[in-house]
Amino acid sequence: MKRGFILFLAVMCIGTAKAQDIIILQDASEIKARVMEISDTHIKYRKFENLEGPTYSIDREKIFIIRYENGQREVITQLDNTTPTNIETSTTTDNTTNVTEDKYAHIKDAVTKTKQDLHKKRFYFTIQPNIGYAICSGGDALYIASGLSTGFDLFGELFPSKKSSSGILFGLGYNYKKYDLSIFDLPANYNAMDINLGYTYRSDNSKFYGRWMLNINVMMNCEIPSVYYTDNQPRSLTDITHSSVGFQWDVGVHFGGFNLGARFCLGFNDQFEECAPLFLVGAHVGYTF
Repeated sequence: MKRGFILFLAVMCIGTAKAQDIIILQDASEIKARVMEISDTHIKYRKFENLEGPTYSIDREKIFIIRYENGQREVITQLDNTTPTNIETSTTTDNTTNVTEDKYAHIKDAVTKTKQDLHKKRFYFTIQPNIGYAICSGGDALYIASGLSTGFDLFGELFPSKKSSSGILFGLGYNYKKYDLSIFDLPANYNAMDINLGYTYRSDNSKFYGRWMLNINVMMNCEIPSVYYTDNQPRSLTDITHSSVGFQWDVGVHFGGFNLGARFCLGFNDQFEECAPLFLVGAHVGYTF
């Protein structure tokens, strides 16, 4: 009832006022005035009956709508207390406020975009193959282990709402690394499972996405191929290899459901020595459902 009464009053004022600004408050009262200044928090005005008198100030949140003497009008604070709409104004030499239709169109477009959903849904599921190059070096033993890394990831991204661009991420994956071990002067096949937990940012408007994750790389097996042994049996290295923990960053752009980006990984320890860090750089492509 109150909303309808205020809207009716606003329409009546627009139709009858001719030479003054009309400020309509949230409680349905009105002020005949000359608007002097509009800021993010306050609106300053002089009473129309005494234009040479003192300047008054009122909080924006108390104002519903302003009807300017040139016929333009602007909603300052919605009746449901949504964020006030900022308007662009210019002050002339006689302290009147001019508002152009083009500026109103710009404002309305901006307000419309803030109310639009950023996503079509709150949950996304991504399948993402990846390829990269990993290096482990240093530690208690003077050695270098480096080689090609391939694998794939399954990511789930959950956003608090369709209007939110930030959310939480969880994922599982598999990776295979073919290391060249300087300590043995032999290659080694390393198979592991990835567990990822972290933060995700995804913007459907700017087409950018970023993922910041805690990465746990759980070893499944590691062995030297049998071709190097007369007994024709592969040699297991599980006694000197282990899982690693670190951080992983994925950044890129998406076009619809297709993703294209880069990957950086820093491990607190590598797969062979507790005190030697693991570095990985690579690329990934994927598709998001």
